[in-house]
Amino acid sequence: MKEKIKIMLSLVIFLFLFPYIVTVFFQGTPVAGESVYETATETAVMAQGSMPKEREQLIAILAKEIHVDSEREAIRAQAVIARANYDYAVAAGREPEGGLSVQEMMAAFGEKNFATDYQILADAVDDTADITVSYGGNTTLMLPYHAVSAGKTRTAGELPYLTGVDSQADLPSEDYLKVIYFEKTEFLAQLEQIFPDAAFQETDPVSQIAIDGRDDGGYVTSVTVCGTMVSGDEFRDRFGLASACFTIAEVDGRVRVVTKGLGHGYGLSQWGANELAKDGKDCVEILKYYFPNIEITE
Repeated sequence: MKEKIKIMLSLVIFLFLFPYIVTVFFQGTPVAGESVYETATETAVMAQGSMPKEREQLIAILAKEIHVDSEREAIRAQAVIARANYDYAVAAGREPEGGLSVQEMMAAFGEKNFATDYQILADAVDDTADITVSYGGNTTLMLPYHAVSAGKTRTAGELPYLTGVDSQADLPSEDYLKVIYFEKTEFLAQLEQIFPDAAFQETDPVSQIAIDGRDDGGYVTSVTVCGTMVSGDEFRDRFGLASACFTIAEVDGRVRVVTKGLGHGYGLSQWGANELAKDGKDCVEILKYYFPNIEITE
């Protein structure tokens, strides 16, 4: 009786382990360190290899330009912008903007969310493939965008289809307002570094900076620094400010720099676009709001 029980137990164990034995025999044991990340990455690379190059690049660009947790219609609006700027670069003989690699997308989305988030971007690119923008019959347009406006976007004289619009929806953004304080010596040291040819007076660096003009969005158009005139955007870039909508003043013996908005302020505000999407606007309505002079066909 005991022998029969042993035989029966051995048979049950063998039947239980048989699938694993076959797997190991034909496929080998799992490689140490192999993970879901590597498997998903390989799958994504294979998927990308099967899609048209332009579509692949647009998905990668979109992944770089907008957070995948944004409202779907805001993502679709950004997809139209990405395609327009891609075509604009190609028509000008330039290399289109680069995007995120599969590995970078994996790191940004996380392993568990990668497939779902990647599909959101792919759908946005596919769903907007037939949307075209034009101005005066010209279908090759550069459509700028930025993160957060200063409450109003900017008009660009050299691009007549870019007209400033109200974007008060940006005000609640944590990036709308930034206030930075500097000690006078620290502020002067930075000025001397970014304007090495200027002869600053050590006593009052603020008085040696004069804002000469602002545009309709409140952004500084030109500023004179110790006799040297530069554009507001150049000053912003040199000083590393969030935007060219800034003020500089001495407060309680220190230098206070206040900026509004994040980015250059032209075209679509991504924060504002997201708020419009929350209010039920679709991607075409969002684009028409921020680019009121362009024509959009679906």
